[in-house]
Amino acid sequence: MADLAAMVPDILAKTELGNLQWEEPDFNELEAILPPYKLQLKPSREGLTLTLFNADGRPIQSVVSQPLGFAMKPDGVNLTGLFEAAKRRARRVDEALAEVEQMLKAL
Repeated sequence: MADLAAMVPDILAKTELGNLQWEEPDFNELEAILPPYKLQLKPSREGLTLTLFNADGRPIQSVVSQPLGFAMKPDGVNLTGLFEAAKRRARRVDEALAEVEQMLKAL
């Protein structure tokens, strides 16, 4: 049986490769569309939450990681790396840094 928590390493890998595109519709709320589904990643009181939504916008399954600074449970999922990679993709950090680097070289 498939489980969203088990998919986190693959989601991270696809994000880092640029195969999974993330957007930031609201500050620190990230989403990736996999038609007809949507992945949403955002901070919450419990920690970081990754939620899979169906085509109707209803949550199907969520995974919550513990807040930063807390020890992970043995069966816990760490979403910090995914959050940072998705945020970097959504904010187009690499593209912006490359442009600034070129501008600095031209000065």
